[in-house]
Amino acid sequence: MLDKYFRPVILTLLYVIMSSVVAIAIALLLLKFNPDASVSLGSLMSSGDASFDEHFMSYFVDYVPVTILVTGLVCVGVARFMKMSDFRQSFDFGMVAWKHVWVALLGAILYLAVCDAIVQALDIPDNNAELFMSMSGSVCGMVTIAVIGPVFEELIFREAIIKSMLSSGASRRSAIIFSSLCFGLAHGNPAQVCFAFFVGLLFACIYIKTGNIILSSIAHILNNTACVILMRFCGGYDYEMATIYCIILVVILSYPSYFLLHKFWKTYPQY
Repeated sequence: MLDKYFRPVILTLLYVIMSSVVAIAIALLLLKFNPDASVSLGSLMSSGDASFDEHFMSYFVDYVPVTILVTGLVCVGVARFMKMSDFRQSFDFGMVAWKHVWVALLGAILYLAVCDAIVQALDIPDNNAELFMSMSGSVCGMVTIAVIGPVFEELIFREAIIKSMLSSGASRRSAIIFSSLCFGLAHGNPAQVCFAFFVGLLFACIYIKTGNIILSSIAHILNNTACVILMRFCGGYDYEMATIYCIILVVILSYPSYFLLHKFWKTYPQY
């Protein structure tokens, strides 16, 4: 039984640890080889200036894409080394039943909107809002949030973790729930933990049904692209909605979302 969960737990811990280690390493290198940043941040730190975090973020934000890329590559490599997946079918477009795709994606968009409304209504603190806002100010940052991050997360939390659990004898339900839990906890940020768990359930179901990460990656990219657009052009995605409007949105969109996703599950050819 432990074999079903051992490798997924190890991979999730590696993802979290690598994210921190690479970020710290980049920060140390930045301070070592960028004299202006070192002097500026050192004076702010010694003076106890409250703007230290803001100034450090302005120097560090350009290197966050490197952190995400390195972390993703290492985790995918380790997953392959642990024989969680060979990733050969990850992007096999020939496996996709394209005539059913619109049902899945439209249902996914409505489901993601419902999840976002629920998180907004709960008013869960978002510790990474400033980081994501800063990243959305550059093309590299936007591409990282919208495309690179989602693809690596699908490779790690869907392709590697779910496939390894199923090959170890876990049920589809267990694989869906546990991979989503790993996905949520790996984000660390309170607002993202809750949201990532529920959207992880959706992406996991899509992966289970299709057998690869193409549709789940497209849905994931659409979600993150919407966040980037809100951050870049609408003054931030951490917008405040009155609780009553969130409830109305959930009520209106829940059934159409369920109907479309249920239709997708019933009509899409099982991998």
